[in-house]
This record gives sequence, structure tokens and C-alpha cells, in this order.
Amino acid sequence: MNLYLIQHAQAFPKEQYADRPLTEEGYWQAQQTAEFVKRLGISVGAVWHSGKTRALQTAKLFHAAVKGPCSLHKHDGLSPDDDPEPIAEEIEKAQTDLMIVGHLPFLSRLAGLLLCGSADAEPVLFEKAGVVCLRRNDDGLWQVNWLVKPDIL
Repeated sequence: MNLYLIQHAQAFPKEQYADRPLTEEGYWQAQQTAEFVKRLGISVGAVWHSGKTRALQTAKLFHAAVKGPCSLHKHDGLSPDDDPEPIAEEIEKAQTDLMIVGHLPFLSRLAGLLLCGSADAEPVLFEKAGVVCLRRNDDGLWQVNWLVKPDIL
């Protein structure tokens, strides 16, 4: 199984816009990375997002870039300060590849939990509109398969 973890793209500060939509630069970042994902021909069973505007806007771009039928929906438990354990348990039961568009520190804590067994481990450096692909091997262990960020594309 592959798990694609994506930090939302650059958003306006909450002092400027309460719902924090993507900036023009953020939209461009996410579009660049989504185009890369499209060229890879990735298919997932679902794209989950937190429901926050910046995550939804980023998720829509990636949802359009993946192959085949795939749901796009708000999923509880993906907000910045949520506990990653319930989501990790849900992922462990998943039978199809999955994409999660979310926030820090949640994504970092989820990666730490899956890769190292500790939400405090921080084994991955996330960047806005970057994609981290984790793969669960036949032994049920998670490994970093690849990662990409907009400034190297």
C-alpha cells in the first residue's frame, strides 16, 4: 500500500483572510506538484482533507491529478493539532492506496508514528505542496518511498 501525505500549499495569513485560502503562489506550487503526480499515473482509492479551505483547495488539485475513480472528502481527525493515532489505525486497515492533504504538525506526527512508532520522531521534513510517499511493505512496516517538493520540479 502507498500513502501519499501532502502538506497544503501556501495560504494567506488568518489576519488577512479568516478562512486562509491559497495565495497565488500557493496555487501555483500545488499545481506544479499535482502535475508531477499526474505524470506518475498514481491512482488512489480516496483523497482525504481536513476541510479547512487551504487543504480543500490543495486536495482538489491533487484529486484532479490522480487516475481512475477516487473519492474526495473531508475526513475528521486531520486538523493541525489532532492526535494521529486514530488516523494511523484507520490507515492500517485500508486496502487501497490513499492520499491525505493536511497540515503541520499533524502530518509530521502521523509520519513519525507510522515510520518510527513515535509521533514525536519527526522523520520527514514536510514542505508546502510537497508530497511524501510512504509504502507499507509485506511485513507491515512503513518506509519512505519518495518525496518531492515544488522548488525542485
